[in-house]
Amino acid sequence: MAKIRMSIAKMLGGRTDPENLSLSRFVKSVAKTVPNGACVLDAGSGSKQYSGYFSHAKYFSIDFMKSERAYTKPDMVGDVELLPLKTEIFDAILNTQVLEHVPHPDSVISEFYRILKPKGRLFLTVPQDEGVHEAPYDFFRYTRFGLANLLTEKKFKNLDIKPRGGVFWQLAFISEQLPHIMIPKAKNSISNALLIVIRAPFIAFFGVILPFIFFHLDWLDKDKHNTLGYECVCEK
Repeated sequence: MAKIRMSIAKMLGGRTDPENLSLSRFVKSVAKTVPNGACVLDAGSGSKQYSGYFSHAKYFSIDFMKSERAYTKPDMVGDVELLPLKTEIFDAILNTQVLEHVPHPDSVISEFYRILKPKGRLFLTVPQDEGVHEAPYDFFRYTRFGLANLLTEKKFKNLDIKPRGGVFWQLAFISEQLPHIMIPKAKNSISNALLIVIRAPFIAFFGVILPFIFFHLDWLDKDKHNTLGYECVCEK
């Protein structure tokens, strides 16, 4: 059922899944600013879903491989709080939805600053409104001001921080989760098969129709104080 919903989202240009759409749009846009042959580190690379955007660069991935989510084997297994890498060797660092999962984010930012070349750039996304995930490795959520303070304390400059949608994108994200809360999985496969049939119309409405509507209403939220999270570009 999840695969069907994802296929529908893809068919609709991602407009039922603003969380993943906003992330991929951001990474795609910043990847275009990276010069050919530049050295890029994907710190916390996970499934390496963004590696294709950096095909023109020297892409290197690292992750700690401890959570239960699906990983693609990175180039190096390591801790972003203490990177096993030399100083000033990367032109850019990509770090998407990772800072909430580290107990000492200030150490991570210090390490990013250390391994970036002078004028090197950090491409970063963080959540502001998201449920607990990848437990027990889930520690923080960030406001615009908390993120800016964290980066400036570690001497990053030229911060460009933007919200990833407003309250309607939040509603789209929450709506997709409702069928699984209202009709949770059963303990045996036969019951689960029946629940798939029962859950289908709920998924169609809450997972596709409502998110699609909310996606296109987000322009009404001018302030965007309630947001999925933030995207940031800054410089060493």
